[in-house]
Amino acid sequence: MIDAQWLFENHRSHLSMKKYIQARISHILQPESTPNADEILSQALRMPVLGMPIQNNTQGSSTERIAINLSIDNDNGTNAVIEDYKRMLELYSFLLELYEAAVAMLTSRELWLINAIYNEGLTISEICEMRDSPFGICDRSTIFRNRKRIINKVNRFLQAYIPKEVSQCHMEKYIEELKKLQEKSIMT
Repeated sequence: MIDAQWLFENHRSHLSMKKYIQARISHILQPESTPNADEILSQALRMPVLGMPIQNNTQGSSTERIAINLSIDNDNGTNAVIEDYKRMLELYSFLLELYEAAVAMLTSRELWLINAIYNEGLTISEICEMRDSPFGICDRSTIFRNRKRIINKVNRFLQAYIPKEVSQCHMEKYIEELKKLQEKSIMT
């Protein structure tokens, strides 16, 4: 299930992954050059296996057929990768919209604390020492309780408006899609 702390902790990585995926999609969609002439020539000059009949019942040269087939193969592979990236982009967009909805319900003081802890990476001790912060005069236990109260408030929001089944489905989809993307990134 998606919980508030996980959503806050991973917000910056969700933002960066969304930008990365958008960049990958735009890079993939840039027009590629035609297949390499050496690749086409090497396939055109490939000798048939001995004893196998030569099947040449199509019109056009073998070089043209190979170039067309290579182009089609590249397009099919590209389309599949783009579809995977688009699914990942939908998931990250959902998580970012969920984050935006969750922080919209926070007061400015609560939002400041969440940003300080999860986005700026400040510790509760550092927040206590900051005199210009809304929590500058508070002790550590007060700040800790406020953070816990905010997390509970957002969790109640998430549980009230996002059914557990949907939340669990999105988490499973997120993990599955992330694994696929990582495997493909390693291969390319």
